[in-house]
Amino acid sequence: LGVASATANWLDRWGVKRNLTVLEGKSSKIDVASQERDLIWIDDDTSLWPMFPNHEFWHPRKPWTPKKIPKNVRVFDSWDQPLDWLDVT
Repeated sequence: LGVASATANWLDRWGVKRNLTVLEGKSSKIDVASQERDLIWIDDDTSLWPMFPNHEFWHPRKPWTPKKIPKNVRVFDSWDQPLDWLDVT
């Protein structure tokens, strides 16, 4: 099971409502983000943060997670945290 499939399964299993899901390809994500205003990114790519300072990022803590976190970024240690933030638990 690939990361994209696992992510889609996780979203579906928890009944996460969404208008759009982009699971693969940094360029695809950037294209969509350039057109959409209200996005929540769940992504471990910190290089995207400065590109979209008006979007919200939810970042799973990784060894490369910076110590200084921008205001538009939430860092989580457990996948239960985003479920709480989405109010789906």
